[in-house]
Amino acid sequence: MATMEYVNIKHILTQDERNDMAFTLAEKQIEMNSLEDEKKSVTSSYKAKIDTKKAEINLLSGNIKDGYIFHSLYCEKRRNVKKKQWEWWDTQSGEIVKYEPFQGRDYQISTDDQII
Repeated sequence: MATMEYVNIKHILTQDERNDMAFTLAEKQIEMNSLEDEKKSVTSSYKAKIDTKKAEINLLSGNIKDGYIFHSLYCEKRRNVKKKQWEWWDTQSGEIVKYEPFQGRDYQISTDDQII
């Protein structure tokens, strides 16, 4: 019997997605600069807000630089005995999004297992 689970897959960013992230990065940079100016006049109470924006900027910068992001996708996990591997199928697109070779314990087949 097939089971359902979330699996992280690599998604190559399109140029539009990179452009959107770059725009968001610019907004976050402006917000951070504004917060730093407020910090000078108020006190260190803004430190947490600035650190949050820096973390967001670092994340967005890394995503833009790398050109991909990881995200969770709800998939159906299937055993492919012929290929000796696990396969994760995207339930929306019907595509295989991840493969993983069998480990020793995976060669044991239950009567409930779906064999493909």
